[in-house]
Amino acid sequence: MKIFLSYTRDDQDKVKPFYEDLKNRKFTPWMDFFDLLPGMSWNDEIKSHMSDTDVCILFISSKSLDRIGYVRRELNYFIDKLDEFPKNYIFCIPILLDDCLPPSDLTSKVQYIKVPGVEDESWNKVLSSLSLAASQRNIVIKSEQNGVFEIEMKYDYEIENGNPGYQFSYSYPYFDSKKVSIVARELNQLLTAQRMSDKLSCRILPNKSHEKESFYLESFLESEKEILGVKNVDYGVANQLRVNNDYSSTVCDVCYLSENFVSLRFDINYYSNGAAHDNYYTKNMNLRIKDNKLYVLSFCDFFYEDYETEKEILDFFENVIVREVQKQKFLRHKKEYDENEDDWLIDGINGLRDESFNDRFSIDSKGWVFHFDPYVIDCFAAGKYEVNVSHESLYEWYRQEYKDFFFNETDNNF
Repeated sequence: MKIFLSYTRDDQDKVKPFYEDLKNRKFTPWMDFFDLLPGMSWNDEIKSHMSDTDVCILFISSKSLDRIGYVRRELNYFIDKLDEFPKNYIFCIPILLDDCLPPSDLTSKVQYIKVPGVEDESWNKVLSSLSLAASQRNIVIKSEQNGVFEIEMKYDYEIENGNPGYQFSYSYPYFDSKKVSIVARELNQLLTAQRMSDKLSCRILPNKSHEKESFYLESFLESEKEILGVKNVDYGVANQLRVNNDYSSTVCDVCYLSENFVSLRFDINYYSNGAAHDNYYTKNMNLRIKDNKLYVLSFCDFFYEDYETEKEILDFFENVIVREVQKQKFLRHKKEYDENEDDWLIDGINGLRDESFNDRFSIDSKGWVFHFDPYVIDCFAAGKYEVNVSHESLYEWYRQEYKDFFFNETDNNF
C-alpha cells in the first residue's frame, strides 16, 4: 500500500524513523529525502506521488504551521481530496509531532493523533488505521522476511455505536509455510483464538433501558442545545451526538521467526466509557517449534536448570533492569526521582522470580526486550519503559539449542 509522507524540512529527522518503520512493515512509503533521486524533476515527482498515493500521513508541528508554500499546498490538496472518499474511508492521517494546534479546516474533516516518535504507543493506533485502509482497498500486505514462512498482515474491525457502544480493531499476521505447514496452522489457530477472545471481551450487549429519549436529552447541557438551535433535541440527533464507545485496539508484531522459534508481541490500547484517559499495555508470547509442534516457553526454559545457575541469571537480569530503569526514571523525573525510595520499581520487578514475568518480554535478533507498562513500575504520565538485554550478554547461560538459534540462524530477518 502506497503511503505519501508530507512534512516540513525542519522535521525531516523526526519523520525518517516513521518511513523506515513503514518500510520494514512492507508498506510502500514515499518520502522525498529517500525516494527523490538526483536529476528527477522534484516538483513533478512530488505531484505524481501525491495524486497516486493510497494514504497520506500529514506530519504537523509548530514548525510546519509557521511555513507557507509547498507544505501548505500539500495540506490543502489532501484536505480537498478527502471529499472524494466515503465516510470512514481511511485516506488522510494527521500526526502531531508536538503540542501544536492543527488547522481547523483539517480537524473538521478527520481525526488527528499526537505521535511524538515511532516508539510512542500512539503509533500503534496509526498502524491499526493503515491496516484498516489496506483492508478497505483489498490490499494484501505480504512479507517474505523469512525463508520458512510467508506472512500476510490481516485486519479485523467491528463497531457498534451506542451509549455505551464498542469499537474493536485487531491487526495480526497470517502464516503460511510449505516446510512447516502444521506449525503455520497452529500459529493461525492460536491468533484466531486470541483475537476472538479479545473481541468477545470488547463487545457490549445493547442496553435497552438506555434507549429512551430522556436518557439522551438529559445528558445535553443548555449551552449545547443553544448551539444546536433547539430547545428539545431530537432522539435521532441525540443518539448520533451522544455516542460513547468502549475501545480496544491490538497490533500483533512478529519479533522473531524461524523454523525453531517464534516471538510475538501484542500492543493493546483500550478505553472504557467514562474513563479519564485511555490505557495501554504489552503482552508477549515466546514459542519453541519442535517436531512440527508449538510449545510455550517460560522465562527459565532458555537456560541451564541447576539452582546456582538460575539464581545467577535472575540476579543478572534484576541488576540490568533496575540499573536501566533507574537511569530512565531519572531522565523522565529529573530531581524529583530518588532511587533509594523507589518502592514502585521494587514491587514491579518482584515477578521476575515467578511465572508472572513470562509474558513480560519479547525476543528479537539482537536480544531480549522487557516491557513495563504504565502503573507497573511508574505512573501513567511517565509512560512505558523498555529494557534491552543483548544475546551476547546471555551467551554463557543459554542452553546449546538457543545458542544455535540466536547466533547461527540466518533465516530470521526481523
